[in-house]
Amino acid sequence: MTKSNCPDQTCDLYTKCKIDNFLDFSSNYFNNAATTQNCLSNLKVWIGCSKKDDLSMNIKSVYQCVLESLGVEIVNIDIEGIILEKHDYDALLMFTLTPGISARAIELVVTAKHKKLNKIKTEKLYINMPDEYNEGYISRKLENYNLKYWKYEDFLDEPVFKYVLRKLTNIATDKEEEMNINKIKYEPEVLILTALDKEFQAMEDTLDQNENCFREDPALGSDRILYPHYKIGNKDVVLAKTGMGNNKASAITTTMYRQYPSIKYIIMVGIAGGIPNCSDAMKHIRLGDIVLSGEKGIIQHDMGKNTQEGSFEYNFEPRPPNAQLLNIAQRKVSRAGKNSFDFWKYIDKLSNIDEDKYKRHNNMILDDTPWLLETKVTLPQVPSGYDQTRPRIHIGSIASGNTVVKDSNVRDSLVQKFPDIKAVEMESSGVADASWLVGKDCFVIRGICDYCNSSKTKEWQEYAAGVASAFAKEIIEAL
Repeated sequence: MTKSNCPDQTCDLYTKCKIDNFLDFSSNYFNNAATTQNCLSNLKVWIGCSKKDDLSMNIKSVYQCVLESLGVEIVNIDIEGIILEKHDYDALLMFTLTPGISARAIELVVTAKHKKLNKIKTEKLYINMPDEYNEGYISRKLENYNLKYWKYEDFLDEPVFKYVLRKLTNIATDKEEEMNINKIKYEPEVLILTALDKEFQAMEDTLDQNENCFREDPALGSDRILYPHYKIGNKDVVLAKTGMGNNKASAITTTMYRQYPSIKYIIMVGIAGGIPNCSDAMKHIRLGDIVLSGEKGIIQHDMGKNTQEGSFEYNFEPRPPNAQLLNIAQRKVSRAGKNSFDFWKYIDKLSNIDEDKYKRHNNMILDDTPWLLETKVTLPQVPSGYDQTRPRIHIGSIASGNTVVKDSNVRDSLVQKFPDIKAVEMESSGVADASWLVGKDCFVIRGICDYCNSSKTKEWQEYAAGVASAFAKEIIEAL
């Protein structure tokens, strides 16, 4: 039997026997659990009790002596520390026998529940409930907050101690895991940005959490869920959602660069409106196709000045894409030719995850004019030799602005001014600006979901987001 070295030599024989019994029980418990009592040595525990009640003080003395013998650090916290929230402990054992002290315990629980404090484990709060309180206010309040409590006469029995020991072991294990996670260096080389929730979800679905080593950076606190980390090929990747528009995109890009100076590559992934070509099947961009930012990169189509003559003079500096990513994409397009791409298997995987969401639709009608609408003209078919059920990849300039283009006349006027554009969207210019300010450049991958006209719908958005995410994964794997 393990003997205690409790500093309190004034305790009676019954208390000493209880301490020794608990220590002996602990030894058997840890042996059966295939672990050691040292696992509790990283814990700080606060033990509260009713100082005016001898039994309550005795219970605290037993638990304090036993836990200290197991390596637990017992901390003392006064009421001022609670009020000012200047307290640091991993678990709270509260042995209370009076309404006043019980109310204090309830206050802690309510505070923890409302503020969702991570360090205060409300399920680890133990309250001794005398029989006379069974039907009273205190009991109802405790039940309302789903707190576990035991009867007065049972608190020094083994079942209660076993429960406490098991809970403390769980807390210690969680704390050790968190400490190990904090030791991990989060130094992603690749930043993937999306604007919309459905784009973010498509990227997450593409980056299967188990296959691509999903994890969250604890340094981000409550925001860690917003910026998940993955492993793609041999690259560490972080994913972020910017929100709609160039201003938000620029702000989030800057924030991510500051958080992770290790970022070398930034890829904007999502959906965009395509530029149709009714006369040339090779140049025509179908719904569901992919557009990549080419050598001329991103053009901010709404940057310029209004002249006295009533015209608008565009004034922009084209931002070329990341050369390495563009070269990888060009090689893949060239090598694949009319054959299959690796990313097709990722599209199929998305379809298996949610067939309705990532379904390829059949509607390819362009109804820019009453004549086209009336005759229901279908745009050029896929060039001979290409799989008409798969997306083609186009490389060219991408027009970016802060307004949604839902007018074929506006779209066509942009094409007249910028003949090289293949797609129109709202975020890449902001990303390019933020990247340029830190001496880097970006790459844009857009799935085409509409033709920037009055018939713009959301029918193709999930599929377009999915194909863009799938190709992004293939590009990163090649780095």
